[in-house]
Amino acid sequence: CLSQLQDGKLLVSIGRFRPGKLAFFEPNNEIFTPILFRDSINMNSIGIRNIGISGDSVAWMATTDGMLKYNLKIQRFKLYTRNEGLPYSSIASVHLDKKNNVWIACENYILKYNTVLDSFTHFDISNEMKDFYSFSYARGKDDKILLGGAAGLYAFHPDDIRLDMTRP
Repeated sequence: CLSQLQDGKLLVSIGRFRPGKLAFFEPNNEIFTPILFRDSINMNSIGIRNIGISGDSVAWMATTDGMLKYNLKIQRFKLYTRNEGLPYSSIASVHLDKKNNVWIACENYILKYNTVLDSFTHFDISNEMKDFYSFSYARGKDDKILLGGAAGLYAFHPDDIRLDMTRP
């Protein structure tokens, strides 16, 4: 998988079956520059499923082990797992909205990660969609997020998702 940065470079996960191999690719001169991991994350065991780049130069990655954050400016990684609030470690995909929130698709849930508050909001959609497929996602013209899964296509606009605060 890959994602284009503002400077035209690509952030590339090299090979679906070679987990943890990340590099920058410069299309103009066809040069790959591997990313070195100084953090304590074992990237050799992590499979990257998709990459989203936020406006503040942060790469968000859906992985087999959680959501991976890579700050492009300071070259630091952080792995979000069940310990940080994910319901499952395996993430199908991540998507960014215009407010820099990260939307996460995983089994039975869509999650909103608020990058300012450093917090997750869980939306249980197990009645509508049990499982999402990795590599089966798109963004519509109207900024809807489209997710493919076993039950079909799930589409939503990030601004239309609201918490129901009424007491049962």
